[in-house]
Amino acid sequence: MTYGAEDVVECRARIEVLERWYLADGRDRKNHPLRGTYTGLYNLYRYHSTLGLGEPVKVPASTWR
Repeated sequence: MTYGAEDVVECRARIEVLERWYLADGRDRKNHPLRGTYTGLYNLYRYHSTLGLGEPVKVPASTWR
């Protein structure tokens, strides 16, 4: 039986993406209400043209903080 990550490269890539989204959302600032959490970042940035994972789509400005 093995323990730990099966695919270290994939895990590192996932962590880098989450960290990029965390900083882009400003969650590193002390006054951010969701500081210290990664909750909802995927839904905010998955289709972002430069930060996202998939095909770029137009997202209404009203959905961004």
